[in-house]
Amino acid sequence: MQIVIDRQALLTVLKRSAAAITPNDMVSVRQCVLIDAADGVASSFAATNGQIDIIVSARAEVKQPGRAALNHHRLSSLINELPDGYVEVTVDPKFRVSIRSSSSKRKFTMTALDPVDFPPLLALEAPPTLYSVEAKILLQAAGEVSFAIDSKAFQLPAGALLSPTEDKFFEVAAVDGHVFAMAKGWFTERGSTEDCLLPKNFLDALRGVPKDHVIALSQGDNKIFATAPDMRVRCNQIQQPFPVGLKRGMLQSVPTQRRFRVSSQALLESVSAVSTASEFVEGKDKYVQIDLTCTEGVVTLTTRKSESSSGEDELTVSESDLSSFKLHFNATLMSLALKSFSPVEIDFYYAIVADRPMAFLKSETLIASVMLIDEIPSPPARSK
Repeated sequence: MQIVIDRQALLTVLKRSAAAITPNDMVSVRQCVLIDAADGVASSFAATNGQIDIIVSARAEVKQPGRAALNHHRLSSLINELPDGYVEVTVDPKFRVSIRSSSSKRKFTMTALDPVDFPPLLALEAPPTLYSVEAKILLQAAGEVSFAIDSKAFQLPAGALLSPTEDKFFEVAAVDGHVFAMAKGWFTERGSTEDCLLPKNFLDALRGVPKDHVIALSQGDNKIFATAPDMRVRCNQIQQPFPVGLKRGMLQSVPTQRRFRVSSQALLESVSAVSTASEFVEGKDKYVQIDLTCTEGVVTLTTRKSESSSGEDELTVSESDLSSFKLHFNATLMSLALKSFSPVEIDFYYAIVADRPMAFLKSETLIASVMLIDEIPSPPARSK
């Protein structure tokens, strides 16, 4: 096999296929990218880890057709060391690899694996398209709820639920037991009303799709498919059902009476500033606890560094309901929720959901909820 390909194009291919590579996989061939060079000016690059399959196409001059499996990490490292220009990749019958650059005299060698050993990839022909959505829109919505996608908390699905709403709009929701988030977006085309569960590794793979490309989504046979120009992805669906009832309950619990309005950036900076003056509260999971007190349009954030000292910050909020209240929250979770918002004005609410206090942050396109602390742990005692 022998191909000549632009260095930047090859790096893009390797970056887009990396989501299907598990570096510490015990099966060495699953750490490889399979290059399939057929006659013509295009080659395909495939990667799989048993859970997700990715095939990326790229323009390349095929001087000699063939197939070879090259270690993804090793190949990426070598190509990164070369200057811009064209790269010639040659694999001989004994799977010895030669890599040359048209812009320098540098030459690298490595050993390929027999493509026969590469896990079989069935044709990634997707079922009929459910929806088409611009990559920028889907990834922005998924990114906004990403802080709530946690594979460990409460054994909930490590993914997000995409649900069509009215017309061409959709909601993307994620929950991990302590936090909940829901963002909105819109389809380019909509051909179904089915919900679609998007696994975390599937969303990670789609981050390699250029933002202006349109992604076609479909599902079937317990798998989800994404088709974009020059890229196809197939991923095993999450077998555990998404807690739709919990999502519905959270949305129904969003209060209608806003407590105050505040800049998401200002509140985040205040939380961060107060957190730096804090020590961890001892417990199963160590965290920084912050007390929020609102009095006549002024919010005070306080954290107790010790029994005798504390960190404190104040910020003025707008459109306050002028009531006074005090809440206690985990600084890490609140920071993650606030970082999901662009620097915009957000509305702050709180309510009781399933006997647990929850804080709700809301903008025009995103709702985020963080579980509050209903019992205040004592500050950690200083060691003598």
